[in-house]
Amino acid sequence: MNAWSRFAAVAMAGCLSALVAGTANAAEITVVAGGGPLPDVMGTLVPMFESATGNKVKISFKGGPAITADLKQGAADLVITAPRLSTSLPRAAMFVGNGKTLLMISKVGVAVKAGAAKPDISTPGQFKAALMAAKTVGYSQGASGQMS
Repeated sequence: MNAWSRFAAVAMAGCLSALVAGTANAAEITVVAGGGPLPDVMGTLVPMFESATGNKVKISFKGGPAITADLKQGAADLVITAPRLSTSLPRAAMFVGNGKTLLMISKVGVAVKAGAAKPDISTPGQFKAALMAAKTVGYSQGASGQMS
């Protein structure tokens, strides 16, 4: 587990713990999250949190409109999503404090076919040159493909 994953684990545990602080009985916490790296991260964190606290986490991964709908219906205790979506969510008595906390930063990765030369992407110019020289380019149109 790298440093960012450990940071995300600690931050997520803190978020979930804050929801059940002061509760003597086990609670069920409903979490709605966006996609991207979150299913993998949460797949590791949720069982650890549940075994440490005795609380049950019910988690679902959804797109922006579905997350907004869940919030309007009061169907989520905790929402984890990209900053762009969090600024457009309805505000009417739905958030505690300032309404958002940075949980993690998802960095960009580059992949090439097995055996192909690794492109030099050490500078913006080199990255652009590598993209221009590529025969094909794939990119994310999900939350990871958006600027916040």
